[in-house]
Amino acid sequence: MRSSSRLTFPSGGPAVLTVTGGQPDSIAATVLVVAADGSGKAWSAAFTDSYVSQLAAKAGGCTVSFAEFVAGIRAAAGAAAEGGAARLSDGTSWQLDLLTLEQLQLLRATKTGASAGAAPPLPQQLCRFLIVTRTRSSNRVHFPLPLDPVNAAATTASPESRSAVKRPGSAGATDLRRLQTRVAQLRRENHRLAEENRRLTADADEATALRREAAELGAAARRARASLDQRRRRESAASAELAGLRAEVS
Repeated sequence: MRSSSRLTFPSGGPAVLTVTGGQPDSIAATVLVVAADGSGKAWSAAFTDSYVSQLAAKAGGCTVSFAEFVAGIRAAAGAAAEGGAARLSDGTSWQLDLLTLEQLQLLRATKTGASAGAAPPLPQQLCRFLIVTRTRSSNRVHFPLPLDPVNAAATTASPESRSAVKRPGSAGATDLRRLQTRVAQLRRENHRLAEENRRLTADADEATALRREAAELGAAARRARASLDQRRRRESAASAELAGLRAEVS
């Protein structure tokens, strides 16, 4: 599932945002942001359900599912394209912004009253953060989604640029396919390990049963030997007594 929206970020300017994946039964999605100023700058991130759970935990333990998070991004992008915020039927609203690391540090410093610190190194200056803001009642939570710079041809805010973003060979789609391939590999490996674990467990259970049976047979053999030794002693005593009686008679 792929959707694209042309919007203007409050801090990041005009851009085309494309979301790929994120169906209810999936565990991965890709976000691609292409600047609509003709510079050809683009940023992308592939993320999973576990990463969204980590973001939610860091954001104060709010409860948000992976499907809800991706749907919120789509809704916010569509609403921003129309000049508003996305307000969903469940009472939540979603908004998006695009910040540099320096802007994000400054925003955090403003909220905490701490110093913003030194300017980030050049590689980090090239990155962007998609700030996904979820508001419900009076509870507002910000999810900073890091985006890495990707190679993209110079684009404009025209329909042609949106078509370029949607191409199957785009960086976002490539990242998603790579992530899906990796997930499939991990699933196969997990299945193999589960089968190996079941086999080893069965072998261990069989070994335990054999050890128990061997112990029971050993105990039975010891009891049989003890009984035989006792019988032999009785027979030896009886033989000695019989020999004594014969000696007396003779």
